Amino acid sequence: MVTPKRPTLRICVLDNGGGNTAVTHVEEISADDVDVVHQLFDVARGVESRLKGLSVDRVIVRRADVPTVASKKDAPRIRLLTEGAAVGAARAAIEDTHLAMGVELAHWYGRPKLELVTSAAGLVAAAGKHAKYGEAAAAALAGFHAP
Repeated sequence: MVTPKRPTLRICVLDNGGGNTAVTHVEEISADDVDVVHQLFDVARGVESRLKGLSVDRVIVRRADVPTVASKKDAPRIRLLTEGAAVGAARAAIEDTHLAMGVELAHWYGRPKLELVTSAAGLVAAAGKHAKYGEAAAAALAGFHAP
């Protein structure tokens, strides 16, 4: 949640052809300041449209980690709803779609979560992209090893 009650989804496309993994595309899909149903619809439509336009083989949606403290705030709930909309839209565009939390992504990657995050941050920095794409890059990087 970049701004209160307005979800933003970050997309990071990696290519590992030729043995070198590199960031080939990053972008954000955000929702307007409208009711939640319209936001989810806009995010889903944006995800499906972008994925159909990009040449990707697999989609990994990073699920929110389990919070350490319970919260009654709207942001965590809206993030979960947004993740669901994104997964459904991604699956409509790309059959090989997965959903996983950070710990599971690290398991796929075969290294501790911190190493996955550090590797992804390095790829994002090497591409000259903003660090905010680090989590999306980590999901994409782990996706090369997804079951």
